[in-house]
This record gives sequence, structure tokens and C-alpha cells, in this order.
Amino acid sequence: MEHSRLEKDSIAQPELWSLLMVLSPGRLDVGLYPPVPREEMLWRSFRLDASASGGMLKALEETVYDNPLLFSDFRSVDCVVDTGWSMLVPPDIASEQVEILAEQVWGDDESRGELNGYPTGASNAVMYMSMEADVEAFLRRTFYNIKFTERKSALCRYFTTHAAGDNECKLYAVFDADRLTVIALDADRLQLANSFVFSSAADAAYYTLACAAMLGWDLQRCGIWYRGDMEQCDAYVELLRRYVPSVKPLPFPIMRYRVSKYIMNAPLDLLITGQCG
Repeated sequence: MEHSRLEKDSIAQPELWSLLMVLSPGRLDVGLYPPVPREEMLWRSFRLDASASGGMLKALEETVYDNPLLFSDFRSVDCVVDTGWSMLVPPDIASEQVEILAEQVWGDDESRGELNGYPTGASNAVMYMSMEADVEAFLRRTFYNIKFTERKSALCRYFTTHAAGDNECKLYAVFDADRLTVIALDADRLQLANSFVFSSAADAAYYTLACAAMLGWDLQRCGIWYRGDMEQCDAYVELLRRYVPSVKPLPFPIMRYRVSKYIMNAPLDLLITGQCG
């Protein structure tokens, strides 16, 4: 879904609002969060054509420049990043050792930026992420005091809260266009967080079941919670229920702000991360 541009006068007193961007392959989602609960949050989604000349950086620059409101001084600016350069690491491993591991896994890629760790909300894992160095530099130049977080780590923090006090294992499946993110929690321990590109409901169901099988989980006792477009999820759920007795939709997050019907279709990470700050 593409939305209209954000003009300079789209909101009054932007210095009282919080800006959240979700940068993922092929798309930039923008959330604007008001200073008081009675006002409505705003959401815009823009396609990024990283295959064109100039790659992701050029596509991102053009989108930002085409939306003048983004150059306002906001109360806070956050950016959730979905990148291929991410890995789960035990919390007791020093960052220097993680960098060595990253070079072994990803190679010595000069386009990769600084490696940073982000909490997952789980007791046994930290998420490390790098993003394209030129993209990170552009965002830091453009948005004062911007704070980054890795997308799966944000989802993990939300799901550890959702599963708090529950000792059962749970699989969470989050749909976003042609990407499926699967997160597995066993009580407060994170067992898996991965993203897959899929082309059909059967693909998505296969990836979900394969994750459970890789962990050795008994699907008769493990629940699966899902979030995504209803039409997209219906066929997925129908397939899963042949093998898993408990497949449930995630409830819509409790919001601090007024939301319209179209906001309910916003990406989950945009909704949950915007509740902070």
C-alpha cells in the first residue's frame, strides 16, 4: 500500500510528535505519534526501488526529500531496520568476539557499517546488526539524535512481554508482504528469530513447521500465534491446523493513541515500537 506524501503542514507542532521509521527491503514505513492520546497516529508507506541506479541509498534519499515533513524537528526519532546483517549471540560474548564472528559469517564487506547489539527481552540472547554504511550515514546526517534498533529484536521484546509468565513454548509468525518472520520462545528463552521470503501460503507454512522441527518441538503442545493480512493468513492457517491444534491470531496491540481502521493494517513492528518513548 502506497500513501500520499507528508507535507510540511501535515501536522501542527511536529516538535511535540515522535517519528518512527521502519526501513526494510523495498519499503520505508513512517509512523508519527502524537503528544496526547486523543489525537490519531499517522502512517505512511513508501516503496523503495533498490534495484535502480544508486541502490538503496538513492531510493531512500529521494523518498525522504519528497516528504518535507520529515525534515521537521521531532521530539524523538527512531528507526527500526530490517537487514540481512543480523545474528543472535549469547549475552556473555564480548563485542570484539562478535565482530570476528561477523567477519567469518559475512566476509569483509566494506559496505557494511558498524556492528551494534540490541536487547531481545530474552535472558539468553542479544541481537547484533549492521546496516549499509552509506545508508546509516545519511540517516544520521538527516535526523538529529536518531536511534536505531534491529527489527527482529523489537519483535522479540514485544513477544517476551506477551509470553511473560507462560512456561509453554510458542512460535510467533509475522507476515509482511512476501516476508515471514518466525520467532520461537521457550518461557523467557529465545530459541530462534529468522526471516524468510515466501511466494505462497504453503511456503510460509513449511518454513513455520520446519522451524519447529529444527528445534525438536512437539507441535501438539506448542502454540502458534500469527499476525498479517487476513486474506494472506487464511490459507496459511488452514494448512497449519492440519498439524497444530493451537493456531491463534495475535491480538491487536493496546495503543496509547487513537487509531483509525487503516492503521490496523500497519506493520506490527511500527505499532509496537511506537508505544515506547
